[in-house]
Amino acid sequence: MLDAVRAFGATVTVEADGSGPSGATVTVTGADLTRTAAVEMFARQSGTTSRIALPVAALRAGTTLVDGTEQWRARSFGPQLAALRQLGATVEKLGRPGFLPVRVLAPARGGRTGIPGDASSQFLSGLLLAVRGKETDRIRAVVTELRHAGVEAVEHDDGFTVVPGVPPAHGLPHVRGPPDGNEPRPGSDPPRRPASARPERRLRVREPGERE
Repeated sequence: MLDAVRAFGATVTVEADGSGPSGATVTVTGADLTRTAAVEMFARQSGTTSRIALPVAALRAGTTLVDGTEQWRARSFGPQLAALRQLGATVEKLGRPGFLPVRVLAPARGGRTGIPGDASSQFLSGLLLAVRGKETDRIRAVVTELRHAGVEAVEHDDGFTVVPGVPPAHGLPHVRGPPDGNEPRPGSDPPRRPASARPERRLRVREPGERE
């Protein structure tokens, strides 16, 4: 992820200071998304990196190539790519339709789009993180979700602090078992609902200058 952040032009410094689980403090100075230089972002085999990098690439003025390993090229990105195109981004396929690698040629303009309910939630997370608007509003939305999951997050006048640690089990989303009353066993994956029973996740992005 840090390599992807650097590829977009941000400055990243890692200082080993013994704090937190990783024992280091990472400081990021944001990138200039108006740069027209071409960027190549190789996500290797990281789903989180690639699903967040694609929407960020759709905010840049320059072109961005997003790719991964051969194994990761076999994973579908169709729902997110379709959403970005609906928002006005120009996305060029460089392989199979709906799969990496792709090149984002022109930024998104805004509008309406949606993500199918059976798709990875990271597709929606990436879009939400890249939504144009006040930085604090976007960060506050993420902090709210962290709190819902049981993570301790504190808001200050000059920012937010997320306390390192593992969220409690009771704070994680709980999915009930099938109608017979059986619950998922601890440590097992919850049963997946049929795609037809999952609601579409909708996302509304305002056009530039449009009032709320």
